[in-house]
Amino acid sequence: MLHEILLALSGYPGSIIINDGKTFKVLPNLDFLHSGEADLINRVCRLGFYYRQFQSFITKYLSTTTRHIWNKAALLEKEKQDQDGLRSGVYLSSFCVGLDNILEPYRLAILTIEQEVLKDSHLPVSYLQHQLEEYQMTFPVLAETLGYLSSGKQNCGIKSVEDCLQVIIHTCYKTMCKQLSTWLLHGIITDRYEEFYICQAKPLDEDEIDSNLDHSTSSGRGLLDIVDTESARIMNVFKYLRFTVRSEVLPAHIPPRIADKIVFIGESVRIFENAKNLSLLRDSSLVYSIYGDQMDEVTMKLKTLTSRQIFSLSIFEEVIDKIRSTVAESLWRIVVDDGNLIDCLKILKEFFLLGRGELFLAFIDQCNDFLKKPPNAIIEHDLNLAFQQAAHKILLPDEDFLSQFRLKIIQPDITPRDVTSEPQESDKGLAECGWTSLSLQYNVQWPLQIILTKSILEKYNALFRFLISVNRTQLELQNCWKLQMQKRQEWQEQTQFRNIWNLRNHMAFLVDNLQYYLQVDVLEGQFTILIDKINSTKDFEHVRIAHDQFINALVGQSFRLLKPVSHCLDEILNLCHRFCAFVNRQADEVLESYEEEFEDISKCFERQTSLLLKILSSVRSHQASPHLSQLLLRIDFNKFFSASIGIS
Repeated sequence: MLHEILLALSGYPGSIIINDGKTFKVLPNLDFLHSGEADLINRVCRLGFYYRQFQSFITKYLSTTTRHIWNKAALLEKEKQDQDGLRSGVYLSSFCVGLDNILEPYRLAILTIEQEVLKDSHLPVSYLQHQLEEYQMTFPVLAETLGYLSSGKQNCGIKSVEDCLQVIIHTCYKTMCKQLSTWLLHGIITDRYEEFYICQAKPLDEDEIDSNLDHSTSSGRGLLDIVDTESARIMNVFKYLRFTVRSEVLPAHIPPRIADKIVFIGESVRIFENAKNLSLLRDSSLVYSIYGDQMDEVTMKLKTLTSRQIFSLSIFEEVIDKIRSTVAESLWRIVVDDGNLIDCLKILKEFFLLGRGELFLAFIDQCNDFLKKPPNAIIEHDLNLAFQQAAHKILLPDEDFLSQFRLKIIQPDITPRDVTSEPQESDKGLAECGWTSLSLQYNVQWPLQIILTKSILEKYNALFRFLISVNRTQLELQNCWKLQMQKRQEWQEQTQFRNIWNLRNHMAFLVDNLQYYLQVDVLEGQFTILIDKINSTKDFEHVRIAHDQFINALVGQSFRLLKPVSHCLDEILNLCHRFCAFVNRQADEVLESYEEEFEDISKCFERQTSLLLKILSSVRSHQASPHLSQLLLRIDFNKFFSASIGIS
């Protein structure tokens, strides 16, 4: 009888101890067993039923997760398991290994009991109960835990149960630490079953560019056309280095802030490894690893995490923070020191943000006439020739960085419409003017592709088109003043002369103050803040965030995202161009013959100016938009415009 019980405890029922589907129990109505003895045997043999469940679970999931899943049979088996509620994977395999480790002392206990039974065949069943009593508390909880694997979490205050579960948790934790170490040290994700909490994000493309930006060249293909070929090749490599947190599988004990740091570390390592493969690195201290001479120290810290029996969030976060600091400083040296980031940003400011105003004034003066016409295939050569001539005209001292820029005409992306619908006025404007298709190509040198991404370059180009539009308007109004001064003797007897003179003064006043606001209040102020932030840190992530905040502040404070203000400014600039064209046509004609056109321009300008001031006045008290109040102060410091439209 004792041998029958030992077989049942090993998971094999027989003719006397049977499996009724719910537990192992003695056949009822046996004459040679007292009911009390039968109850005791049933209580002991219940452990064998649990053991059989555990072994079946281990056999089912451990054997399948250790096989490759790319063959058809294994894929079908995996899909079947997914339908059952449990997905095959390394963590389920680790759980099975931990469970098997827990069962090992139980097997040894059965072996010890069998040896005792062989020595003394008259041992009572109570002896077996005494030897296996600790498993009477742990096995039921473990069995219940298997049932809750895919639906919830079990809590238990029994110390022996806690110890058993801790073994399983530690086994799974070691698996996570191995995946984590591979990601942090080499930037590699070994996640065949898609259960690690970091995954590759969607590559940057045209969908990533802010759709609210008012730009005519928003497609990813168009942007690749306006960057240098070598830069485009490097950008195509690095755009696949973006990773993100898979929140649905992020362990509850790892906060999202730590997961984001882990993503940053791995991304940085991958950037370094790709740069090393492309032979782009200059820093000799980082030839083999982004960790430099701290590689062994980082490896030991990760091994210490893996060896810990109990997870400690504070220790885990401390290790991640130290690794992140090392990576961030190394990447800062690569980008800021080796890449001369500050010098590059100054060059971008001089060209994209029109910091070299004299260069672009000379360029506008040469190109204004043929860029007012629809662009054609041969215009780019003339455009860049005029750009080079403008640079020589102002005696640009350093021509090396000038070769990094090239002007291109990008055809606008106009959303297809029904062929029966009429073209919109905005589309006509885009098709009729080369200025709206103008883009500045920049040869981004390594390692600045990490910061100057495609979406960032497109924002720079959106600002470039807007700023050059303001400059062009300002220059045309100044040329009108020069023409008016030349024709003053001829025109002063005309009745409309004074009205035209006053309208030009109002337009010039508004455009001059808009230009001053953009260049001084916005660009210079934000650029100073950016340089101060870069100089005050040795953390690459802080530098990247500071630059993103800089470009977003420029886009926001130049009203490219505030549609009502942006539309008003664009309309005002267009009206100024109409007015300048009107004045130029009158050089040899009588002004009264165009009185109706002048009245239309004047009324439209007054209406748009009034609307702009009302929008700015309505939000001037809001602290969330102080730049609106700053622009209002510039153009209405003496309350002239507000008094003329009745704003108190």
